Amino acid sequence: MNNCLEINGLTFRPYLSAAQIAKRIGELAEELKRDGADESTLFVCMLSGAFVFASDLLRAMNTTAEICFVKWSSYCGTQSSGELTEQLPVTADVKGRKVIVVEDIVETGMTMRRFVEKMKAMGAADCKIVSLLHKAQLQTHAVHIDWVGFEIDNAFVVGYGLDYDGKGRMLRDLYAKV
Repeated sequence: MNNCLEINGLTFRPYLSAAQIAKRIGELAEELKRDGADESTLFVCMLSGAFVFASDLLRAMNTTAEICFVKWSSYCGTQSSGELTEQLPVTADVKGRKVIVVEDIVETGMTMRRFVEKMKAMGAADCKIVSLLHKAQLQTHAVHIDWVGFEIDNAFVVGYGLDYDGKGRMLRDLYAKV
C-alpha cells in the first residue's frame, strides 16, 4: 500500500489495502449467495461511488443476475449537504422482485432509508442492502444494513470508488483524510 497522498490540497493516509478489500469482497459474495442472492435478484448499484465495489462483488459471485444503476446524491466536498437529489432514477422493473442495493458507504442512513422506501413503493418483494463501508456511530436514520464489508470510524475516505470532489475514485486502496 502506498504512503500518504494529496488530493485537492488535503492529505490522505493509507486505511485499507486492496488485498484487505478483495478478501472481504470474496467473503461478502459467499454470504450473499448463502443468503439467497441468485440470478433472479436485481442488484441496484448506487453511483458513482459503488461502481467499483459492485463490479468486484458481482464478479466474485459469478452470477448472471441483472444490475441497474441509480444516482442519488447528498455530498458536497467532504460533507453531506443533508439534501438528497435523485440524478438518475431506477430504470429496471422492480415489481415483485428481490432487490439488493449495492452501496459504497452508509453514514447517516438517510439515503438508504429513502431508497428502500422507494423500492418498496415501486413494488419490490424484498429490498436489502450490501455496503462496503458503514459508519455506525453516525447513523441517525433507521435502516438495516444486511451485509457490511467494513465498519469504519468517522474518517473521510477516498479510493476504491469513493472520491473527494471527483478525484481519487480509481485508487486501488482506501485512504483516510489526515
